[in-house]
Order: sequence, then C-alpha cells, then structure tokens
Amino acid sequence: MPAGMASVINHAVSRHYLSWRTSPRVWGDGFADLSLSTSLYPRDWSDVSDDELVLFFSHLSGQDHPELGIAARLRAAYARRVRASAILRAENGANLYERTAADGRHLDDDLAMAPPSPEELAIAELFALDLARPPWASEAAIIGAIDRMLCEASSAAGKTANLNEALLASIHTAINAAYVYPAHAFAHEVLATGAWFGTLLMGRPALMPLLVAHTCIDCLDGIRQDPISEILKFHVARLGGPSLFLRYAHKTIKSGRSSVVPARRL
Repeated sequence: MPAGMASVINHAVSRHYLSWRTSPRVWGDGFADLSLSTSLYPRDWSDVSDDELVLFFSHLSGQDHPELGIAARLRAAYARRVRASAILRAENGANLYERTAADGRHLDDDLAMAPPSPEELAIAELFALDLARPPWASEAAIIGAIDRMLCEASSAAGKTANLNEALLASIHTAINAAYVYPAHAFAHEVLATGAWFGTLLMGRPALMPLLVAHTCIDCLDGIRQDPISEILKFHVARLGGPSLFLRYAHKTIKSGRSSVVPARRL
C-alpha cells in the first residue's frame, strides 16, 4: 500500500476512534428494546444502572439501599441540577439554591469541588435559550420539585407531590418519579417519557422505546391541552419541537424497534 494512502486511512481510523471515544453514549443501548417480561424480572439495586431508572421496575419501589438505592441516585441528580442552575445563574445561583441535603451534607462542596460536567453544561445551554417560560418551568420550580422528591425518598414520609410536579422532577433528574411516589405508579409511562426527555436535555442521544413513542403520540399531537402535555411540549421545544418527536415516534411504532434520537436538533 502506498505510504500516502496508508497515512490517509490511519488518519480516518484515528478520527473515527476519537469520535467514538468522545461522543455521548446512546441512552438505552442494550436494554431499550427488552420485552416487558424481561424488564419485570426481579433485580437488585446493585444490578440496575442509572440509565435504567428512566424506566420503572415496580419491585424496586418498596426497597432502598444506602449507597445504591433511589435516595442515593436522587442525591447525585439533585447536586448535578443545582450545579447546572448555578452555572446558568452564575451571579446568584449558588446562594439562591443553597440548602442542606436530606443526609445533612451542604451542597456547597458539591457546587465547588469539580469543573462542570458535560451534562451540566448541556442543561445550562439549553435553558439559557430565549424561550418564554411559564411560572411552573422556572428554575425555582425545577429545583423545588427535585428537592421534594429527594426529601420524600430519604425520609419515607409517604407524602405525594401532584403529578405535574412529579413529571417535572422526572424530566430534570432522568429518574422515574414512580419510585418515590407510589400513588403515581399508574402514570409510570408518562413519567418515563419525561425522564427520557431528561437524558436528551443532558446532551445525550437516546433510543426511543415503544412506550415513549406511544406517549409522544398521545401527548404531543396538539389535541391534548392538559398540564402534562404542556409540560412535555415546553421541554420538547428545546429539543426540536413536537413534530420532530412525532416523526420518530411513528417510525419507532412502524418498525417495532427503537429509533435513535439526537440530543439536539435546533
């Protein structure tokens, strides 16, 4: 092989390898298309990844683990979202959302201990867009919804947020709120769809499962005008708009397999 051609091929392979190494991992790879019976198979917290918490494994909702359970996962998600908010409101964000977490730790250390992650930067970038924000979509409402879900998960108080607030928390933690609010387990597919949109808001491409496709068609078609649909539409506007996701939803349902949705199409 001529030296020049070898150099071109090596350069192309190196660029491909670098792109693969640095590109965000696709959410749902390896589990998005699992059958319902497979997803209901008994599992332990140590066997469930953070990504899978978009979905609802009902047998896990009544148990917890101090290091691996839902409270620990929510605590990490809460710190990530507060840090992203502090980036977005650099002049006063850290002071505005300063509080003591449910385990007694101050989040000041979490805000300052590390550079912003790609997920935090993606959140800040998306929510810095010049789009009209209804009151429920303000930063205070988002942080409050996550804060309440963390406190409920940590204290086992048995209180229940309304479904709108549970959906907002699901979106901004990428964790299905049905784990914390059993009264909303009936809506776990809607909450899963919100959590799935949350992965896109964090800058990751994602496979669209069938349950998300059906929920998109039900909630984003422009016919429904209830708060759940409006919350989803508000966030979808930052990712390319309802029509884009309806196209992916119809494609997924027609093929019977998950379609890959880019993180951002603006």
